[in-house]
Amino acid sequence: MVVADGTPTDLFSQVSLLEENNLDVPEICKVFSILGCCECGCDAPPLTLPGAAQVLDGMIDKNGGTVWLGRADGTDKKVAALVRRFCL
Repeated sequence: MVVADGTPTDLFSQVSLLEENNLDVPEICKVFSILGCCECGCDAPPLTLPGAAQVLDGMIDKNGGTVWLGRADGTDKKVAALVRRFCL
């Protein structure tokens, strides 16, 4: 049974789709989901460590040599929900 099609990046970045089909979310996608709660997100989470390094390097270049993490109302709850969701 085929439940979706697309590139690996398209498919593996769809956390809900993976969970609904009893597939594990790649660890690096989990990390970038948590970073997204801290206002440090990207369009599509990387699937590999080299990809993560490239995304972070791009963030650093874009932000003048720094990667910023922020905390807003609800950040703690969002992170806690992801930790529970990912069973971390």
